Amino acid sequence: MTKDSRMRSFGLSSTICSQAASSNFQTDILAFWQFYQQVNRKFAEAILPETREDGIIWVQDYQLFQVASSLRVWRPHSCIAFFLHIPFPPPDLYEKLPWRREVLQGLLTMTSFASRQNAIDTTSSPVCAT
Repeated sequence: MTKDSRMRSFGLSSTICSQAASSNFQTDILAFWQFYQQVNRKFAEAILPETREDGIIWVQDYQLFQVASSLRVWRPHSCIAFFLHIPFPPPDLYEKLPWRREVLQGLLTMTSFASRQNAIDTTSSPVCAT
């Protein structure tokens, strides 16, 4: 990853986490969102050779909210489980995101979703039935 791409990725993460509640988003927020989507697509493409059609794929954290959307095209029968290490934003903060629908659609393509707020016990209850 180049220095420029690291900075753009960091910029998106910082913008979402620390400035989403503010009405003064940076003017290049659309460029950050497009870069975020591009990174998620590349990540999905990179893990394809490591997965099976009926396999289990674990995705973690907000940096990869959109990975499942890409994976579903190539792995429609895979179990895609997601774990969010930070609390999901409250509704009043989430509704300020210009791409909140796209984020939600990406999450809804997951087979299973868990976060620190609603952690599941995967030892006694399988996330994906086989």
